[in-house]
Amino acid sequence: MNEWKKIRRVVLKTKERKQGNFELTNEVEEDRNLSRYWYREHKDYLDIKEQYDSLFLVGSKEVFINISFDALSVCDEGRDLFSRFPGYHAHEHIDYYARKEYTKNFKHDGWSLCLDFYDCELWER
Repeated sequence: MNEWKKIRRVVLKTKERKQGNFELTNEVEEDRNLSRYWYREHKDYLDIKEQYDSLFLVGSKEVFINISFDALSVCDEGRDLFSRFPGYHAHEHIDYYARKEYTKNFKHDGWSLCLDFYDCELWER
């Protein structure tokens, strides 16, 4: 059996499965405070881990709400931006929400992760 399937089976057995839905409303968007990600004191980040040939994105509901708004903006603006500026593609850096890791020389060491808009039909024209 695939190693990932074994791990998944163990995780599902040991944790309560909680599923929830949330709506991305204007009130939720107005309550976003993205500047908090600039401060070291802020502790609610996206953790990006690579293990078992898989990429894991681990974070709180708030982090994923922020990423969802970014994904919506890429989806909503992507086609129009490409039409107006040929060759340009809409994208959002979700590594903005990631926990920052640095080397001894204070250089950023970690993931660079984006959501990009690509439309094959549009690009073939």
